[in-house]
Amino acid sequence: MKSQKIYLCLFFAAIVMLIQSPVYAADTTVELTGEIAYIPIAGGLYGIIGDDGQKYQPTNLPRELRKDGLPVKFNAITRKDSFTTVMWGTVIEIKTIKKISPAISSAERSAIRVLLQRLEAFNTKDIKKLQQIDTVSQSLSPEQFYDWIGKFHTFTLRYVEITRQDASSISGVCIYTRQTNDPAMAAGPNMAYLNFTLDRTKDGWKLTKSSSDSVPYTLPAIKAKALEKYKTDDLSTLWQ
Repeated sequence: MKSQKIYLCLFFAAIVMLIQSPVYAADTTVELTGEIAYIPIAGGLYGIIGDDGQKYQPTNLPRELRKDGLPVKFNAITRKDSFTTVMWGTVIEIKTIKKISPAISSAERSAIRVLLQRLEAFNTKDIKKLQQIDTVSQSLSPEQFYDWIGKFHTFTLRYVEITRQDASSISGVCIYTRQTNDPAMAAGPNMAYLNFTLDRTKDGWKLTKSSSDSVPYTLPAIKAKALEKYKTDDLSTLWQ
């Protein structure tokens, strides 16, 4: 009887400890481009505004990179179990970080990021991945999605140009190529010209409008433009 009471006491104590112990969300890996930002609060701190539209507060930003407006690429782990005196953005622990070319604006980097995710969803035929960043596609069924892109593969983003931007919206055009095994269409890589608009949401930048148009360039011409602007004609390799 005595041992039973001891067991019950231990059992209820364990339940109380579970109730009182904080439960933290699992840490996740973040790999992004963005810009260092000086935040003039609480004596000042340096954060990163990611090209996904989110704010990140690093716990270990190297001193030599603490320069407002500096474009960087970083790999980090979110630290949801960490708290700072100033709650600004998601707390992260940087694993690797490096400076990148300032020649490409933050708006263009954000657009490139979303457009690369869109083409990766095309390459993997993954409608759920597409619908996470492309609100235009959210009304598509899996069958409609496959009918739309099923004949194509190897989608490659070649060129992006921003035509309008503000704090909440980015508009522009992009050119990408795609290949096909359909004999009727396989004369060479097919080029596509896309007008797009991105809007900033609470979950970051999303593609909200898109329309196709005729391509005003030949493939050699667009590759030459890309090489001149980016030093590559495959934008998935930009920050490797």
